[in-house]
Amino acid sequence: MAVRMRITNEVIYGHYPQFAEIAEALESLLGQRGWTTGSLWMPLAGKSNVIVYEREFDDLAHLEREVRAFQSDAEATELFRELASHLVQGSGHSELLVAAPVASP
Repeated sequence: MAVRMRITNEVIYGHYPQFAEIAEALESLLGQRGWTTGSLWMPLAGKSNVIVYEREFDDLAHLEREVRAFQSDAEATELFRELASHLVQGSGHSELLVAAPVASP
């Protein structure tokens, strides 16, 4: 069962260019490590300076393996800390989503 991870944060006003640069470097590193890459989204309307990051995994075990690998990688965690310095503290919200079942006729 595929699992989608969604993380929503608010970027500090005026910090988006730095945030985007670090996010791009982090995505590049994920790809170099052979880990699942993701995508950034922002609301077309609604609250300002919100950023949504999504990654999709084959299953929960896949997510767990990558999280453990990420957390033990010094370069990845350093980039993550740099990225977090451009976010409003306490604004983060995470979700794990699975596909909803479709009723059969």
